[in-house]
Amino acid sequence: MLKNNKQFEELKKEIQAEELVPLGWEVIKSDKLLKMESPEAEFLVENLIPSSAITILAGNPGSGKSWLLLEIAKSVASNELLFGKFNTKEVKVLYIDEESPLSEIQRRWRMLRPPPVTLVDFMPLQGFKIDNPEQRKALLSFTDWRNYKLIIFDSLRDIHSKNENDSQQTQELIDCFREFTRKGITVLISHHNRKESFFNPREPSQILRGSTAILAGIDSLLSVENPKFTKQVIELVISQPKLRQGKPTSPFKVNLIEEEKKMKFKYTGEIEEETTKVERTKEAIIKLLKEGEKYQKEIVESLIPLYFSERTINRAIKELKENKTIKPRKEKQRIYLSLAG
Repeated sequence: MLKNNKQFEELKKEIQAEELVPLGWEVIKSDKLLKMESPEAEFLVENLIPSSAITILAGNPGSGKSWLLLEIAKSVASNELLFGKFNTKEVKVLYIDEESPLSEIQRRWRMLRPPPVTLVDFMPLQGFKIDNPEQRKALLSFTDWRNYKLIIFDSLRDIHSKNENDSQQTQELIDCFREFTRKGITVLISHHNRKESFFNPREPSQILRGSTAILAGIDSLLSVENPKFTKQVIELVISQPKLRQGKPTSPFKVNLIEEEKKMKFKYTGEIEEETTKVERTKEAIIKLLKEGEKYQKEIVESLIPLYFSERTINRAIKELKENKTIKPRKEKQRIYLSLAG
């Protein structure tokens, strides 16, 4: 109990000081935070594309990104399972393509066999720039009027005038997209990886073209890797190096199959992550050995700075020896490796 008014006034001042927050900022006490019920993250495409967020679909030229974007647009607008596997939330879609002409978009869209009427609208080659304030404002008004909840941009390099290698300019670019997500609109953007080179890092999160501010600013990154082509099937490996809203989805394979002038996607299952790393490491070792015979320790020391672990490198070398892709040669205390045949 408070013994006198002085103690009461002192307690009152303590409470006021505790509750006083400048500029109307919301400050949450730790005990209150523990008791709060937070809503689960919402996804436009189950565990892959979070709602009201920025997702980038990245890959090398010709890796199937545009086919994937069209399939996502079709599945979301039709409330179908993506690849027959991932749940979608039905919304209206605006597809802005500054890379392909209308005739090519039409050809691909027809081959994907969408329903006769879908909630997808297309805006090809209109010279749109996201960093143009007037055009951005017009698009915000247009999306509100037409009630678009997903905007697909193909591709990033074609819709802005910024320097992608400058972190400040890149952050300004991300801020432009945030104007849409703040209004409850999901943004999906295709982007290119850096030009492939052995000396470029192989981790998907590290090979994205431009400043690292791009990766830091987005909510989800989907990477299309190592497509394998046969006469009628393109095998795509899709991984998710980043997901801000939870645990990333494990890498998985989808096949893009051409049959009787139509294209369809088929989910073929998850890939064990360690197996994926080993396969990438094998490819890197083979590229090195194409230059000629290498000292084994030299291979290890060359790959470690490129985001390969020593354990994975040694496992990859062992498997390449076992399947006789490479052959060892011992000279004194050194082991040299070369491509078999």
